[in-house]
Amino acid sequence: MRTLTLAGVILVIPALCQAQEKKEPPAMDTESVSCGWVNRGGLAAAVALEVEGPGFVIPEPWRARGVRYGTEELVGMIRRAAASVERSHPGARLGVADLSRRRGGSVPNHRSHQAGRDVDFLYYALDEADEPVEPGACMPSYAPDRRATRCYYPTAVEVPPRSLDLARNWALVKAMLTDE
Repeated sequence: MRTLTLAGVILVIPALCQAQEKKEPPAMDTESVSCGWVNRGGLAAAVALEVEGPGFVIPEPWRARGVRYGTEELVGMIRRAAASVERSHPGARLGVADLSRRRGGSVPNHRSHQAGRDVDFLYYALDEADEPVEPGACMPSYAPDRRATRCYYPTAVEVPPRSLDLARNWALVKAMLTDE
């Protein structure tokens, strides 16, 4: 990302965000810019995360919501971290839920996700035979014993029993923390 001086930040970020609010196309050399707070912000020159890529997928209903935009740093980190986990622990995909809208702003069911800097993941999970569970249409709620049998978002439903895949989830955290 281009380094901006304090004066540049004060002048450039509001101009980019105002252009986005007016739905004007950003300048061709513009890099993505997160504006404001995560719970009261906007996003200029957003980058879209593909609905599927190496090691990740955006499952329904999140795919239909279209809330898959972020800064180039966030989207790049998701791509690189998911691919890293796929290389070290093949056989499972990271479920990616909501990021932000293309221009940021309010997202239903969220207080944040307004400025392209946060993302929801569906944790890597294993079924009762210790096989990876494909990310599905709901976000399981895990108990302290690492097991889940219900989802509470977007609707409360029972799901086949599963447990957190500790190896893949820790590999994901490590990949994100060490991402350049």
